[in-house]
Amino acid sequence: MKKYLIIFTSILAFYFIIQFVSGWILTVTYKPDLPETWNSSAYLSNEVVFGGSPVVPVVATVILAVLAYLITRMVKRLKGE
Repeated sequence: MKKYLIIFTSILAFYFIIQFVSGWILTVTYKPDLPETWNSSAYLSNEVVFGGSPVVPVVATVILAVLAYLITRMVKRLKGE
């Protein structure tokens, strides 16, 4: 049980680190275009999207979980357990 808790915690930490780093990079590289933003603000009230699917984080989490499982299986085989 302890192994699975360590794997889950490491995947969760990796996920938050990736989210933090990508958010930081997007924030640092953002350059607003104020005139174009002002011109396109008329469309904001006409185009409302409800919902949405967080596909990328879910897929990334599943891929990381599968990788963690496979790495654990390989380590067990190498140790001879």
